[in-house]
Amino acid sequence: MVSSENEKLIVGLNGIAIYVTDLARAKEFYTKILGLKEMSEVPGGVFLDAGGETIYLEGGRKKQSNPGLEITTISPAFKVESVKSAFNFFSEKNIEIIQEYVEYAPTFAMFRIADPDKNVLEFAGKP
Repeated sequence: MVSSENEKLIVGLNGIAIYVTDLARAKEFYTKILGLKEMSEVPGGVFLDAGGETIYLEGGRKKQSNPGLEITTISPAFKVESVKSAFNFFSEKNIEIIQEYVEYAPTFAMFRIADPDKNVLEFAGKP
């Protein structure tokens, strides 16, 4: 609880949890395709290193259905050296692109893909 204006309720981010139906399939996608490094496995999930940030994949979840909503999950945004190169990589691997590559400025571009459970993953940064 915040007791004064000088204290912060949130002091950082422990990581991002992504809920998946099939943990083994998701782990393969996130490690083999995205190149994240496995940190540790726990009953029901696995912790992955995403360049110093932690992603926790939790398996055994049911697919969610929210009629009328275009995006139904949290969308982690990953930093990459070149957004265009990452886009080309995923295109060549036939990964589902759900938002095409767009350059918004000479210094910023982005696109979105879907993981095997249709969780939205964003890639943004320098073109």
